[in-house]
Amino acid sequence: MNPGFEKEWIEKIAKVVDPSEVDYVVMNHAEPDHAGSIPHIMSVNSKAKLVTTNRGAKMAQIYYKVPEERIKVVADGKPWTSAARPSDSSKHNAPLA
Repeated sequence: MNPGFEKEWIEKIAKVVDPSEVDYVVMNHAEPDHAGSIPHIMSVNSKAKLVTTNRGAKMAQIYYKVPEERIKVVADGKPWTSAARPSDSSKHNAPLA
């Protein structure tokens, strides 16, 4: 999400799920004009992990100061599923970054 739309993004997420309950934020494009809201969502939710490639992880640490322990690196071009994929219908997927 582009910088400047953080409030709107959180409002959209909140229509589906409490933003503090989001487990993962997927970043598939790290440039600030496309993922500049990453720091905001990561600050709203102190437990969420950022899911990205190795290159994306490096960029997230440089551009967005995301700590290494909050990043889940996935192989470029490989499918990924959360080990915590809920069967519980009270859990929802949230918009991607």
